[in-house]
Amino acid sequence: MNVCNLCGSNDLKILFIKSSVNLIKCKSCGLVFIDPLPTLADLKKYYTDKYYFATDSVTGGYDNYFADKENLIRTFTKRISVIENYAKPGKMLDVGCAFGFSLLAAKKRGWDTSGIELSDFASDIARKQGLNVFTGTIDRTPFQDGYYDCITMWDLLEHTIDPKREMLEANKLMKNGGILAISTPDVSSFLERITGSHWLGYQSPRQHLFYFSPKSISHLLKNAGFEVIKIFHIGKFCSLSFVVQRLKHYNLTLAKPLNFIVKFLGIGGFSVYVNPYDTIGVIAKKIK
Repeated sequence: MNVCNLCGSNDLKILFIKSSVNLIKCKSCGLVFIDPLPTLADLKKYYTDKYYFATDSVTGGYDNYFADKENLIRTFTKRISVIENYAKPGKMLDVGCAFGFSLLAAKKRGWDTSGIELSDFASDIARKQGLNVFTGTIDRTPFQDGYYDCITMWDLLEHTIDPKREMLEANKLMKNGGILAISTPDVSSFLERITGSHWLGYQSPRQHLFYFSPKSISHLLKNAGFEVIKIFHIGKFCSLSFVVQRLKHYNLTLAKPLNFIVKFLGIGGFSVYVNPYDTIGVIAKKIK
């Protein structure tokens, strides 16, 4: 890519090379992205059953996405409660919905839910749970423009090959005044600055394609017709075993004794809310 997807600048620099992929930063707006980018066909091949049941979730994917259902639903319930400070339950679309756990959480709170998911494998599992989920991309939904009161994109933008287009398509599908909720890794976070190329956000350059900061994501949303209402750092519920695994990745001295204690007490499955302040949460409103 010779120009920035966000601002169109060609003033770019290579941050580092990881797994034979260049990590590029735009000097103008701060957007970070990989080069070369995969095609949509490449992504379809990546998000198979092996992504959701991976042998090493640190380098890409999940150990067992379905086994983490309870923690994911608790996480999405907490996030949806934030949305409800700005919008009452109505029609909601979750883009990149995976197995549909966010839709299950939203339905329990009175939302009329739909999902869109690129992965054939994941979208099939979502439909088997009785959810209204379509396989494909956001521009392939069967709904007319101006249909949704709320669109969510949890940990999605970093996986897309054209974030600008993604936002414009979301805008088209939303009612005026509709709410957009996003979570995505924060490339300007303190954790990224102190860990550099070892940051977990960079875990797999072929999985995460674009990296945003509060500044660059605000730029993206403004240009797509949204007003940013709130930007904050967002966490999630996860098991103690998951926390230990992440600490091991950073080679922290705390990891070994904590791992021993967790295994000795048999509390690896105990759920905790963790916020390392390296994931952006955004609430925005469609204004045009």
